[in-house]
Amino acid sequence: MQKQFIVILVLTGILGVSIAICLSTHSEAETAPIYVKAGSAGDGTSWINAYGNLQDALAEAESGDQIWVAAGTYMPVRTGSAGARTDCFQMKHGVTLYGGFAGTEADLSERDCQASKTVLSGEIGNPGTATDNCFHVFYHPGSTNLMNAAIDGFIITGGNANGVDDHTCGGGMYISNGSPSIINCTFYRNHAISKGGALYNKQSPAKVVNCIFYNNYAQGGAAVFNDNQSSSVLTNCTIYGNRAAHGGGIANADYSLPLITNCILWANIGTTEGNQIHNQMSSPFITYSNIEGGWIGPGNITGTPVFADPENGDFHLLPSSPGIDTGDNSATEISNTDFEGDQRIGNGTVDMGADEFFESTTYYLTLSTTGQGSVNPFVGDHVYNENQIVDIVAMASPCWQFDQWSGETDTVADVNDPTTTVTMDSDYSITADFSIKSDFVVFSASSGGNVITPGMGIFGDYDCGQQVNIEAAITDSCYQFVQWTVEYGSASFTNPAEISTVMTCGGIPTSVRADFEYDWNPWNYDNNPANGIISVQEFLAALADYLADKISVSQLLKVLSLYLQS
Repeated sequence: MQKQFIVILVLTGILGVSIAICLSTHSEAETAPIYVKAGSAGDGTSWINAYGNLQDALAEAESGDQIWVAAGTYMPVRTGSAGARTDCFQMKHGVTLYGGFAGTEADLSERDCQASKTVLSGEIGNPGTATDNCFHVFYHPGSTNLMNAAIDGFIITGGNANGVDDHTCGGGMYISNGSPSIINCTFYRNHAISKGGALYNKQSPAKVVNCIFYNNYAQGGAAVFNDNQSSSVLTNCTIYGNRAAHGGGIANADYSLPLITNCILWANIGTTEGNQIHNQMSSPFITYSNIEGGWIGPGNITGTPVFADPENGDFHLLPSSPGIDTGDNSATEISNTDFEGDQRIGNGTVDMGADEFFESTTYYLTLSTTGQGSVNPFVGDHVYNENQIVDIVAMASPCWQFDQWSGETDTVADVNDPTTTVTMDSDYSITADFSIKSDFVVFSASSGGNVITPGMGIFGDYDCGQQVNIEAAITDSCYQFVQWTVEYGSASFTNPAEISTVMTCGGIPTSVRADFEYDWNPWNYDNNPANGIISVQEFLAALADYLADKISVSQLLKVLSLYLQS
């Protein structure tokens, strides 16, 4: 969003010649970023008023602009469009795209690409079905004029170039006659039926730095295909677990001369030829790189990279990695930081791959419990990096309650909260304390009876799980006991239909009721009631039974006689 001002002076000299002089072409003071945040619907002027669609920000951007994109997943479908497989993102000349923001940052240095993952996906159709994905996540044909553009801090996934012509190459990104910078990006699960599952360079000197390529697929060059005199630069990249017929990692063709430095190529598969690299009329210059099977060149090595968990996408180097301190500090396009923002060249010599290893200070967190309950992380010793913030959770067993965290709790955020954090600036031993629940029980009864053991009203404290003998009594002979009912709280009974039974307490304030029901039935009509008295209620019930043909006229007359005598 720059404005150019051209001042034209027309000078008329004594020779009578008019001369037009362009004194200056300059930009305004650096413009604010254009903001993008998933779920927003603003105009891109702030995080609060961010665009919700990256395409809207790209449409607005001009040379010199930055686009800041918050964590989330963005697809190249334009606002108001139903989406088509030809939809794609396109970088623009002079515009830089930055991902990895939480959506509150005021300065670029505040972003954390690993904590706030920003995903650009070609998955526009049915989730998990690649056949309806976009042909390319990014597509830059020769007409794009892609110079001085950059992308930094994104995950690029889900491109499926299985169409025709250009749409057979570069599922993740297609570049023709362009020279963008691709920095701190991860290309994952992209596909092309021809060349470059993740990245296709055609006559392009693209610069690729601190990038990770894994689980991409193609006929040739599953991670990267350099074609038609491409002189791309790959510095400190990790290329792992990609698969193609020719060049599981990188393929170079038609007089391409890529410069590859400080990279790791491992566990890639070329089913026909070239597991790691395949060349056809091309001569890549590869130095200071760890390549499975070996490669002739200064500083090159071959040794298991020793990643943290490559099968699940964790390409951090572990202390025994041969790539530590074995790179070339003078590599072209070397960055000041690694793929997650850690300082490069932390120990005098740069590491190979996207990650820079640091031997950090670690501390022990020892967790234990009292009473009955569990903790996460589990009981025992755990090792964490210095100043790492660790989530700790206490979970009480049934009938037990969490009381507090005790022990060395100096950096526990809240000792009274079962879900809290501890900051690891030292060794800490922390205990989750649990106690058995205990509370009162309210006993009541419906009409026709009461509770005689322990009685009517409030009783306690009962511990959770404690067994209590309870008994009800009938106070009106026309009623019978039905059951014990828990109105509120938690309790169980040995037999809820027994007037005298055992209650097991649940440990929270509980209300228990003895239920009775009216007990006048036709079998009493031929016998006198126990007390020889018939109430008006009982007579009316007998009349209703007679009208319903449940009793005979003689039975009704007997009830009437008893009623009149009462």
